Amino acid sequence: MCKNAILLSKNDMNMAESLKMICREKKVNLAYCRNLPELINVNNTSMPEIVFCDGETINFDYKLFVEFKNSKLFHIPKFVIISNNLSKIPNYEFIVLIDKNNYIENCRQILDNISEKECESLSENKKNEIRRNVSNYLNELGITTNYLGYSYIKEIVVDIIEDKRRLKSFNSKLYPTVAMKFNTAIINIERNIRNAINVAVKSSKNKELYDDIMRFSKIRNHNKAPSNKKFVTWIAEKVDD
Repeated sequence: MCKNAILLSKNDMNMAESLKMICREKKVNLAYCRNLPELINVNNTSMPEIVFCDGETINFDYKLFVEFKNSKLFHIPKFVIISNNLSKIPNYEFIVLIDKNNYIENCRQILDNISEKECESLSENKKNEIRRNVSNYLNELGITTNYLGYSYIKEIVVDIIEDKRRLKSFNSKLYPTVAMKFNTAIINIERNIRNAINVAVKSSKNKELYDDIMRFSKIRNHNKAPSNKKFVTWIAEKVDD
């Protein structure tokens, strides 16, 4: 699995293009965020090894960073601040400072020395606990063991909670992995999950949960079903909350 990085910058497109080129060269996936809410969302989804912060356009809040780090509720990647005014930035613990005048080569070196984050394998007891919790949500939504998608959704949620970066390869990696576990074709995984979601849409057994899915999926028409990825991601976040 490739390494992941984030650039936090409001409007420096030259930096964005330069880092994009470097990351492509180093086979690193680069995401672009313009503010803290975007950063938190992408960080939780892609679990990056490193965040590059444009010190010229982003006002870095070190106290907030430490609060996040100490809470142990968030994945905290290596944090690099790139600025023309390093003398004005305190020498923060846990933070790497880079002079913007020579940041390209420095970023190359940092990426070379960053090890890919290994996902923490879940114990079988933990996996079974996740499956039970997923089952509770599915039953509340009217999806029962009568539907093949019931078991497929549980396994995909386990895989996602074990390593959230797998969401980036939902169709190309998660479907094949689950298909191998159940000795079936990949198209059967996609189709049966879709069928299970349609059952939930028609059932509306638990309207409060169903409305929550619609808000998460940003769907206003409640007769329209969320995508497989949106539906499974919603359940994963509920179970892993």
